[in-house]
Amino acid sequence: MNTLLNNVLFVLIFFVCTLLNTTSYAQEKREVESISKPEKKELIKSLCEKLDTVYIYPENVSKIRKYFNKKMDQGDYDPFKTPTDFAFQLDLDLQYITNDKHMGIVYDPKSAAEMISQPTASYYTKEVVEELKQTNFGFKEVKILEGNIGYMDLREFCPPKYAAETAIAAINFLSNCNALIIDLRNNGGGDDNMVQLLLSYFLEEDIEFSTSYNRYTDTYYVSQTLPHVPGKKLVDIPLYILTSKATFSGAEAFSYNLKTLKRAVLIGENTGGGENPVEIQVLNVKYIAYISAVRIIKSLSKTAVRWEGIGIEPMIKVNAKDAFFEAQKRALKDLSIKNTSEEQRYQWILDGLEAKQNPFQLKKEILESYVGNYGERKLLLENETLFYQRNGTEKTRLIALDSDTFIIEEIDYLRLKMMKENGKVIGLLRLYNDGSSKQDLKDK
Repeated sequence: MNTLLNNVLFVLIFFVCTLLNTTSYAQEKREVESISKPEKKELIKSLCEKLDTVYIYPENVSKIRKYFNKKMDQGDYDPFKTPTDFAFQLDLDLQYITNDKHMGIVYDPKSAAEMISQPTASYYTKEVVEELKQTNFGFKEVKILEGNIGYMDLREFCPPKYAAETAIAAINFLSNCNALIIDLRNNGGGDDNMVQLLLSYFLEEDIEFSTSYNRYTDTYYVSQTLPHVPGKKLVDIPLYILTSKATFSGAEAFSYNLKTLKRAVLIGENTGGGENPVEIQVLNVKYIAYISAVRIIKSLSKTAVRWEGIGIEPMIKVNAKDAFFEAQKRALKDLSIKNTSEEQRYQWILDGLEAKQNPFQLKKEILESYVGNYGERKLLLENETLFYQRNGTEKTRLIALDSDTFIIEEIDYLRLKMMKENGKVIGLLRLYNDGSSKQDLKDK
């Protein structure tokens, strides 16, 4: 089995598509080698021969071959003088004719040589694993937001063989949250074994997600929940998944399964539409091709339509940049409905979020009337922005909730309300999130 991934059958690797471009541009700068017309024809021939034996849709190879040969005969490839340039254009054309963003080709003599010398080696060499460590195996950020809402920014699904401890630590850190937001807006996919591991934390019963067929290896693969995961499972916690056009491959599988099972709310943009995993093949000693070889033949869906080429549609459609804020609002509203005794606390947080997103606008003269000393506290105006400062502390920006109520940036539990008498400011009313309040009269 001349493949770099024979021990990782269901690798979902959109990140290699990014590698195609970055590698190409990096090599372009230092490359002096040229490519002749016969060499171009030979590369196209080699690519189509690999498609004949690897591509999951062999019935389409004839059309692909004719497409490349026609462009070659018309001289469309004549402007591309170097192997890097030509491979980059072939990569674009291959994705265009197949409508498959997993497909690709790159000029990479070093990696090709390694594959030829070690045909049974794993893609995850020591060098690759070390690079993954530098990105914390895709777990970019894990934190607790107001309202005890967990947040996980996951950039990649790395194999559990290397990333399991990091994944388990992240889940355990979030295990006491009231709700969880999983950010996949910058996640291009990865390894299905990690997809299964993380899904298993959020689902109670044994579930078969899909059965796939690999044409190149002539094997079948079942993706399913694991019988056991270390630590606490989060089967009841409300889930919100953030998506974008860059959400791809394994990240789509994760989202698709939770959406289909009605276990999570997807918020953001339609995803990228990459369903079919690849096999990596060497072409003409110096080129590497990424060819879709795996097809899902059974899934949770009741129909054959899943997400290849069309993506996954979120339940709440917003621009990707607004998805995080939208998820926070949705989580707080859902928690408020679920826990009516905590409604006031969740509304306090929600009001603050909305004010930070869309501050109430006040005229300069009104802000100027608020400036002054209030015992140990004072309000200052700088560049039409109001600041709060207590003696001995750094000043903090105020954000208007309404005409006379302010959020103190960086202080979640306290707000300020201006006290007025006959239209004149006479003091500050400190409002606390537990419902208590204290007054500070304005110095005369």
